[in-house]
Amino acid sequence: MKSAATLLAIALCPLLLAIPRAGAQTLGDAEQKVLEQFKQAAELNDVREMSKLARKYPKECATIYDVLESRMISSDSIEAWDEVKMIARAIDDIDGANVYEIRMKFVMGLSLEQRAERDEARQRYGGLYNALHNAKTNKDREGVNQAIEQLRELAGTFAALGDVEHQCYCLSEVASVLNEREEQLEAVKLWAEVDSILTGAGYRQFKFQGQVTQMLDQLKNLGFDPNAQPGEEAEAARNTGTSWSADPAGQTYSDPLPLKCVEDEKLPSKFATPSYSSGENTQVWRDFTLVGDKQVPFGGDFRPLGDKFEVSRQGVKIFMHREGVAKPEEIKVITKPNLVRMDKEYEDWQGAKQRLEYTWLACTGGTEEARFGLSMNSSPQPDQYTIRYHPACYLKGKVLGLDLMVFDDNGSGRFGDAYELPDTTSTLEPTFTFCDAMILGKEKVAGPFSEFLYVDGAFYRMTLSPTDYTVRTRKLAVETGSVTLKFQGKVAPASVIIEETREFKGAFFAIGAVPVTVPVGLYRVSYGIIRKGKGPTQDTCLILPGKFESFSVKKDEAKVVDLGEPFAIDFQTEQLPGGAVKVIGRSVVVYGKAGELYTRFFDIPVIPEKVAMRIKGGGAAGKARPMARATFEDYRQDGRAIWQPLDLVFEGSPDNAYEVKMDLKSHDLLGGPLTSGWK
Repeated sequence: MKSAATLLAIALCPLLLAIPRAGAQTLGDAEQKVLEQFKQAAELNDVREMSKLARKYPKECATIYDVLESRMISSDSIEAWDEVKMIARAIDDIDGANVYEIRMKFVMGLSLEQRAERDEARQRYGGLYNALHNAKTNKDREGVNQAIEQLRELAGTFAALGDVEHQCYCLSEVASVLNEREEQLEAVKLWAEVDSILTGAGYRQFKFQGQVTQMLDQLKNLGFDPNAQPGEEAEAARNTGTSWSADPAGQTYSDPLPLKCVEDEKLPSKFATPSYSSGENTQVWRDFTLVGDKQVPFGGDFRPLGDKFEVSRQGVKIFMHREGVAKPEEIKVITKPNLVRMDKEYEDWQGAKQRLEYTWLACTGGTEEARFGLSMNSSPQPDQYTIRYHPACYLKGKVLGLDLMVFDDNGSGRFGDAYELPDTTSTLEPTFTFCDAMILGKEKVAGPFSEFLYVDGAFYRMTLSPTDYTVRTRKLAVETGSVTLKFQGKVAPASVIIEETREFKGAFFAIGAVPVTVPVGLYRVSYGIIRKGKGPTQDTCLILPGKFESFSVKKDEAKVVDLGEPFAIDFQTEQLPGGAVKVIGRSVVVYGKAGELYTRFFDIPVIPEKVAMRIKGGGAAGKARPMARATFEDYRQDGRAIWQPLDLVFEGSPDNAYEVKMDLKSHDLLGGPLTSGWK
């Protein structure tokens, strides 16, 4: 079943055709010829000919309008505006719309200063549009966040000028991002606002508004109500993250409750958390490689206290460069993990000056490290320096009368956040939601950080401020069900996390053999981890959504999530020009019974011991062979080679089509047998 984000992404594509280009200044030869024909038709007052030209050359006409309007920014000449109106009316006549008529009346009513301000704002819109879509392509979540915040501000600028068209373009881009993140309730409300603004402006047959209406209808059909109001008691159709309880605890958020930042250099192994990058073995920590000695930004998503910083190298010394701090600070980076302390000043909710703190550990690798059955030299080299890092602090305090500890489990440098992260160990490169962790009350093992807490038979919404480490709570009135994990396999998962994707975005729950109470909603597997052993010899693998389909939890329903055996190996092949068939080692992954993906095996990758090939639908094509593990030389050429088996090539003929099948009797974490079937 396609998600709402997928359905609306399909509808969104034509939207770009409706958006005028900002700041066009020149006409090409084709547009100039069309303009001359328009002028000739205008001299003869031949309305039919002008409409014919607009219908025959729609793109050229839109460009002509943009160029002429841009030229009129500094002109009050009636004759000049008549030329622009001539094109505008012809374009509107094509489909009976009045888009250009409304735009013309609006622009002509502006002062020269306001026209210049609008033109500058349109230029900014074009730049932000490109920045947003580049950030999406590069999976730069922070870049997307910055772009949509600036688009919100720019929408206000257009609104102040009275340019409702561009105001709505800005808001629609923001709504599109919210929808892609499956924050459908926020998206549907924003698109409803856009539709209301355009309707109020009197637009008729505006393609852009029609697309907005289509998006609204799709979301409404999926059960998202743009008119849902905070404070309403929960009903079957109104179980949302803002269905506040009618009692005093639901009428307003509590006063800010401060959490203390506790420094602890034993944190990587002191608490068991859902993170695959935590533990005593520094090889599983997140890392960043500094190439050369230039000053460069550190880590793409590691931003302690919400700030970017840069690092540089002078021989064996590493220096941290922070914005607003005049002198670079040396970071001690050796094989032994060392503390790096950072702080910044802020005003608390009462206006008092306070200092916000964050501490992390930094180290580098050793000369002889055992990894994936190999002895590796991970020490700094003349041309590069790899820094491994891990949070060394957590927040501690009380909420709703219970002890609370919050861990920066995803290593972003911030507490209480979640973001999309790719796993690059296989050719699939799947992304997953990597959230922080917390311990609430008397729990012994950390679960995922969640904005929604179940305490004393009721759900509360908790917000954590990254700017002052305080939490607030507010009681909800929502219907609930339960989720239980059923798992079959050699080693049971240490953690499996599910997340709600509709009304309760930000709700994460660790599921196990004991039923977990959750709000009614639509859920999916976020991620999980299997662990075996302790300390430096611990083996792990990551559980990701893969092909797992979202599931709903209804009122009082007891849902069971069934994962694990039978496991199926999946892979990709490529028939080479000479007829040989290459089995792509980095494509080898494992799926469970519900389509969940098992990947990132540390440090015991799935290495099929029997790979057979046959002519498609026919007999064997040679003897079955095993796949091989990477050697140190393979690792030197491609650092990711150690995570998967090496490529395996079978001789073949270009005249034949082939099928491949692979088997593994048993795996230390999953058990077995594991097989693929012919493909």
